[in-house]
Amino acid sequence: MRMRSDPPWTLAEYEELIQEMPEGERWELIGGRIYKMMVGGTLGHARIVGNIGFAISRQLRERGSPCGVFQEAARVQVDAAEATFFPDVVVTCEDTDDAARVVRNPVLLVEVLSRTTREKDETIKLAAYREIPSLRAYIMVEQGAPMVRAVIRTDDSLWTWVHLEEGMAESMQLPGIDVTLSLADVYAGLSQVVADR
Repeated sequence: MRMRSDPPWTLAEYEELIQEMPEGERWELIGGRIYKMMVGGTLGHARIVGNIGFAISRQLRERGSPCGVFQEAARVQVDAAEATFFPDVVVTCEDTDDAARVVRNPVLLVEVLSRTTREKDETIKLAAYREIPSLRAYIMVEQGAPMVRAVIRTDDSLWTWVHLEEGMAESMQLPGIDVTLSLADVYAGLSQVVADR
């Protein structure tokens, strides 16, 4: 493998490099640069990710859907953007091999925003995720206040914004998987979020 210290890195070079990635680390490729991701965020972050994964998984199982939900460990590759990411929640309806390491056709991606990731999640990742032909929705979740924003694909080329922030009963229908996600589902068990509002 050809070692380099300076960007830009290609997807092919990234694929070679991650073979040497230490256990417990996650690296994302964005705009030719490799970023080491923070592992082990706050308990609030983990609870929100778990809540979303549980709410979606439960509804998919109840309907007998073949779609699968992955939390924080599934890598999503965006060939058109020469990028690869580890979203907080990934939903895919493609047949997946349990030994696979990459999801190429997600229908839903979720990022729980933090002070260190917000700018990247709201700009660079948003632009890259919109390049995924299979993607129907990208959801961005606040930690400190009950607010969820989603960019939803309404047809092959048109995207629309959906905001949830008025009350815990407010919900959105997630396209492509026919699942409803409410603020109450997202923030279950997080009394601090309501108090901070």
